[in-house]
Amino acid sequence: MAEAVRAEERELGNSLHDTAATTLLMVGIGQVRSDAEWLAPQASRDLDRLRSDSGRAPLHADLVELLRADLDSVQLTVEFDAPAELRLPFEVARAIADAARESLTNVRRHAGTTRAAVRLGGDARSLRLDIADRGKGFTLADVPDTRRGIRESLRGRMSRIGGTATIVSAEGEGTLVRLEWHAAPD
Repeated sequence: MAEAVRAEERELGNSLHDTAATTLLMVGIGQVRSDAEWLAPQASRDLDRLRSDSGRAPLHADLVELLRADLDSVQLTVEFDAPAELRLPFEVARAIADAARESLTNVRRHAGTTRAAVRLGGDARSLRLDIADRGKGFTLADVPDTRRGIRESLRGRMSRIGGTATIVSAEGEGTLVRLEWHAAPD
C-alpha cells in the first residue's frame, strides 16, 4: 500500500513538473510573455491534464493520438513521422507520450531552436521514439542530479514501464532523446 501511495505521489509530482509548474516558470523568468496568445489555452490544458490524472484510466490508448495532442501544445514546428496508429496498454502509452512532451518542452525552453523532429517506429511489442533537435545542445554531465526533468520525467518514467530513455547531446550539436520500450515476454 505504501509503495502505491509513493508511486501516485511521484506521478503527481511529475505531472506538476511537466505541466503547470513549467508553464508558470517560463512566465515567471520572462521566457514567455504573460500575454502570449497560446498561454491561456496551455494553462487550461495543464489543468485538464492534472484533473485527468486522478480519474480511472482506460485499458489501452493510441500512442500516436496522444503524441499528436501534445504536438499541438508545444509551440514548436515539429516534423512528425509515425504510423497511423499504435495501440498500447494505457500506462505505457501515457508514460511514453509524457516523456516525449517533456523532451519537446526542453527543446522549447533550452535548445535555442523552434524546430524538432519526432519519429516513432515499431509495434505493440517493441518501439522506439526519437525526439531530435539541432539546437545548441548541452553536456549531460553538467545537469545537476537535483533537476527533475531528465531524472524523473524521462528516465524514471520510462524505467517504471520497463523502457529506457537515452539522451545524446553535445554543445553546438543538438540533442537526441531516444525512448525505447519492449513488452514483457508472455
